Amino acid sequence: MEVLKSERVISRIESPASLSFEGDMVYLWVIHANKIPPHLGISLGDAFYSLKANGKDEGLSITKILHVLDRKDIATVFYQIDKEALVKLPEAIFSQLERTIPEQTTCLEPLKQIFNDTEARWLKDLLQGLEAREMIQNAWGWQLPIGFERIPDYDPQDIHKRLKQLQNV
Repeated sequence: MEVLKSERVISRIESPASLSFEGDMVYLWVIHANKIPPHLGISLGDAFYSLKANGKDEGLSITKILHVLDRKDIATVFYQIDKEALVKLPEAIFSQLERTIPEQTTCLEPLKQIFNDTEARWLKDLLQGLEAREMIQNAWGWQLPIGFERIPDYDPQDIHKRLKQLQNV
């Protein structure tokens, strides 16, 4: 399977404590970055948002989510995004959504609205659009497995297949 192609190099970090989650800092989170498909979220300042099969994280404390990721040793990539890329605020978009829906709404949907990229079908498209607009400032990887170089590419069908599995849990 192809890998996600991007000009952006993912720098490994030992701890997200080296990142600033203050003020109006924006990060696109790729959780389970080594899995197909990964899970996506966004943080603005110290509030984290993500749409999931069993609901959503809406304004969750960064400390809380980082603790869970650390405890479970989950590979995570953080893309620092220029705040100018935000067309809509995460809280406004997530307040309108309840959960993912197979064949309809994925964790990418709110991000497409926030960044006004309605054409993105998966992470690769979203990142390429942000990269083309020069809105990605940095990329860091935490708890990445040995040999990890890039986020694996995947097909939108992989997303819906996973959502169907999660729906039946």
